[in-house]
Amino acid sequence: MFCLEDLLESLQVDRLSSYFQPVVNLQTGQIVGCEALLRPVTRDGALLAPGIVFERARRMECLLELESAANQISIDSFVEETPRAGQPLLLFLNFSAHLLNGGDLDPEALLSIVRRAGLDPRNVALDIVESSVHTPRELLEFVTRTRQEGFLITLDDFGTKNSNLERVALVRPQIIKIDRSIVQGVHQDTLKQALLRSVVYLAQAMGALSLAEGIETLQDLAVCSREGVQLAQGFLLGRPRPGIASMITLGAEKIPPLMANLQEMIAVDLRRARQADLAISGEISRLLEELEKISPDQMESCLEEWVLTRETIDTICITTDEGIQITRMVVPEGGGEVDPCGPGDDPLFCLAGKGADHSYRDAVFGLHALDQDRYVTPPRISLTTGNLCRTITQKFRSARGEYCLLCVDLRCS
Repeated sequence: MFCLEDLLESLQVDRLSSYFQPVVNLQTGQIVGCEALLRPVTRDGALLAPGIVFERARRMECLLELESAANQISIDSFVEETPRAGQPLLLFLNFSAHLLNGGDLDPEALLSIVRRAGLDPRNVALDIVESSVHTPRELLEFVTRTRQEGFLITLDDFGTKNSNLERVALVRPQIIKIDRSIVQGVHQDTLKQALLRSVVYLAQAMGALSLAEGIETLQDLAVCSREGVQLAQGFLLGRPRPGIASMITLGAEKIPPLMANLQEMIAVDLRRARQADLAISGEISRLLEELEKISPDQMESCLEEWVLTRETIDTICITTDEGIQITRMVVPEGGGEVDPCGPGDDPLFCLAGKGADHSYRDAVFGLHALDQDRYVTPPRISLTTGNLCRTITQKFRSARGEYCLLCVDLRCS
């Protein structure tokens, strides 16, 4: 411990303390756990940034001693204060990749600290940044041994640096923490939304929970909740505090009204989306009424007029019941002729012409496979324009009695 004493002396640190930040279940609005965060206290009573202490410890080669001391303090505080919280909680502990890389992190020592404190390993989640571990062997050995003893495994800061999907499959964590770089500002960034959705899907596929870190705004929290994130953590839900009981008390005051606002925001979004769907469905129904009165050779001009005032339409065309295009593909830019090549003359994105076979598209195939008159595809990148769209396909009968398919590509907002 002399090295640790020298470390603290060099930084004029009087003592090490633990702060706890709540982790909230977005399905229930309850605090289900807390992350332990080291807070060094200087001799004048100020808090020193923990990163400074860990970096100095790494240079002085006493990182293991510092981390062991930090974990001991966190575990002791957690065990002492949790009974006063009046509910079971999960303790999230952070571990340095440097120790894993050097083979210095001993699962048995960790287990000894936990059991000596009277804490069940099943109430402890070990936060590991897998991208910082040099080789999979050290990672897998540590994860295997600790999981055998009942510890939960959490992948921390996922989505940053060189997050490795192969290692995620290797480790199979119970919780994946989505890094704040993805979460913050996600409500106004469609690419971040796609990344968030992908991580949530990955977690679900392996039976893991997803946890959004760095939640600071209600708008970001709403997107995370809507996309299926189950757990959340951040200043909006609760700042790190020195006591668990006070963390629970403050959470009981702050979180219920926050969850009510969250529900209302999501409800507004759902109603708006529903109204938009009803509006476009009604417009398409009225268009179909017109198409059913005319012959195929008149349909193209009808489509051109219809798209003029509808900005959400990406493209629209009509095919035979078998999927053979019988009108040109109409786009909303004035309804006039369009260059048959896509953006930048990229051959991947081209406007299909009359006679093109769409029978392999899910918009046509799905309708026939389910024997329906209407089919809506999931969002797809349009190979016509390169925009993210979903296609509504509607079967109708022309004035000549022939079955046709109206295919409408709607831009996803």
